[in-house]
Amino acid sequence: MSEQKKDTKNSNHNSTKVNPSRSQTVYNQKMSLIDIQKIKEKRLNDFIETIKKDKDSQILIPSKQRQVTSPNDNKNNDNNDNNDNNDNNDNNDMVEKINNDTVYSMGTRLELMMDQELIDNSSNISFVLHSPQPKEIVIKFDKPWEGNISAYYTILREENGLLRLYYRGANYDLESSKLGPFHVCYAESRNNGKNWFKPSLKIHNFNDSNNNNIIWTDKRGSENFTPFKDTNPNVPKDELYKAVGFKSYFYKLYAFKSPDGINWSFMQEKPILLPTDGKFDSQNVVFWDPEINKYVLFFRDYLNRKLNIGRGIKIATSPDFINWTGFKWITYQDDWPQKQFQLYTNCIQKYYRAPHLLIGFPNRFNENRIGVKGHPTKGVFDTLFMTSRNGQEWHRWEEPLMYPGPIKDRWISRNSMVSLGLIETPSDIEGSSPEMSIFSNEGYYYKDCRLRRYVFRLDGIASAKASIRGGEFTTKPLTFIGSYLVLNLATSAMGEIRIEIQDKNGHQIEGLSLDDCQPVFGDHIYKIVYWKDCSDVSKLNGIPIRIKFSLKDTHLYSFCFKS
Repeated sequence: MSEQKKDTKNSNHNSTKVNPSRSQTVYNQKMSLIDIQKIKEKRLNDFIETIKKDKDSQILIPSKQRQVTSPNDNKNNDNNDNNDNNDNNDNNDMVEKINNDTVYSMGTRLELMMDQELIDNSSNISFVLHSPQPKEIVIKFDKPWEGNISAYYTILREENGLLRLYYRGANYDLESSKLGPFHVCYAESRNNGKNWFKPSLKIHNFNDSNNNNIIWTDKRGSENFTPFKDTNPNVPKDELYKAVGFKSYFYKLYAFKSPDGINWSFMQEKPILLPTDGKFDSQNVVFWDPEINKYVLFFRDYLNRKLNIGRGIKIATSPDFINWTGFKWITYQDDWPQKQFQLYTNCIQKYYRAPHLLIGFPNRFNENRIGVKGHPTKGVFDTLFMTSRNGQEWHRWEEPLMYPGPIKDRWISRNSMVSLGLIETPSDIEGSSPEMSIFSNEGYYYKDCRLRRYVFRLDGIASAKASIRGGEFTTKPLTFIGSYLVLNLATSAMGEIRIEIQDKNGHQIEGLSLDDCQPVFGDHIYKIVYWKDCSDVSKLNGIPIRIKFSLKDTHLYSFCFKS
C-alpha cells in the first residue's frame, strides 16, 4: 500500500472576499499598463500601512526561552503501577501552541503537510501518508561477531558526505536458544548508503583477532548503543560525539564520548540514569536542541516495569548530558490505550530540512501474534509515523507508514525495525530530484540479517490531497520573510493549485486572489507561484496574513517563502 488517507472535518469558517468598489477609481480606457500597475501598488501600500497600524496582532516567534508546559502530563499513565516516581517533575521546555489568537512567525522556514499545525480550516482535503518504496539490500550482518539479531541502527552524515552506521552485532541460536555476546559495530558509506564498507579498526579482539569493525564491547552499553554528533556550540573537542547505552538486565543508562566517532570512552563510570527513571531496553535517542539549550532524551519505559506491560516513550532534558530532569510520557492526539498500542522504538529526530519539526518512526509491536507459523518467537512489527513541534505533544498517524509486506522474514518478531537517521540521496532516475532514504531490517531471528533501503520523495512522507472535484484549506494567521512563495507539489494532467493571499481576517488582498493566480501544475520540488505576471510578495514581509490553497487532483507536500 502506498498511501493512507486521513480526512479532516470541514470548517464552518468562511472567509469573506472583499473587492474594493470600482467606483472608487475610474479607469480611463486609454490608461497605460504602467498607470494601472501604479494604482494597484498604491492600494497594496495603503493596505500594508493599515495593517502596520493595527496594534492587536500578537506575533508568535519561536524563542530559545520556551516555557510552556503540556496540559496532558499524565494522559497515558493509566495503570502506572510502579512507574510514577519521576512523572511529576517539571518539564517546561515546550513551544507555544499555534492558534488563531496569535500570529505565527513563519519566516523562511519550510512548512510541511506531514504536520497540520498551521491549518485553520479545510474542505474536501485529505491528508495522505505515503509509504516509502523498497530498494536494494545495502548491508548484511554476516561476520562471526555479528549475526541474526544485529539491531538498533543509527546513521550519521558528516559534512564531507561520509555516512556512518552504528549497530549492535550479535547472534541468537534458534535451536539451542543460546545468545552470543553483544558488540557495537561500525560501517561507512561513500555512495549515499547504497553500499557499506566495514573497516578493519583493530580496536577490540574477537576470537584472538582485532581484524574487525568492533568499536565497543563493554556490557555497559553494547546492547543498544546509540550515538549522535553533538551540535552544542560549547562542546569540548573530545566530546564531539556522544552516545547512550544500557546494561542488560540492570536497566542502567550510561553516557559515552568520542572525539572522532570511532574511539569511545565513558563520560563517567557510574550510570546517568537508574532503573527508577526508566527501562531503557531499546534504542534510546538523544540530541542537542538549540531552541532550549538542552539535550533531549527520548527513551523506553513501561506502564508496569515488573510485568513489562505497556511499552512506550518518555522524554527528559539535561543541560549537561549527565543530570536529567522532567521525566514524562509523551502524549498523542488519539485515545489508543498504551497497553494495546505498544511502541517498541521511537527513532525520533529533527527533520533535517525543517529542524523546527520533530519526526518519529516508532515500531508498533503486536506481541501476541505469531507472524510465521512454526517460528519459536512471538510478535509482529510495523512502522508508524508521528510529528511534534515541542517534543511533548505528538500527532501520531494511526495507519502504518510501513507494512511488513510480502517478504516472509519481515513477519518474524523484531523485523521491520527502522534505522535512526533520514538522509538525502540522489535518485536512481537520471535528471530527477533527490530523494530521502531510510533503512529497515529483514532476517532478524532467522538468517541473513540485513538492511534494505527505502526511499521517499523529498518532503514526501505526507501530503495534502484533493480530488479532481477540488478542495481547499486556509492557514492560521502568520508572517513570513521572503520575496516569493515556493511549492513542492505533484498534479495529474488535469490537476492544479491556485493560491490566494488574505489579510489576517480572511479578506483577500487585491491582486493576490485565486483568480489572479496562475494555475500551478506538474511535478516540482521547487515551484514559484505567480499572480498575473508577478511573483514578488516582499511588500507583505512581517505583515500578518493567511494563505488559501485551492487544489484539484493534486498532492501538496510543502511550501515556504524565499528571497
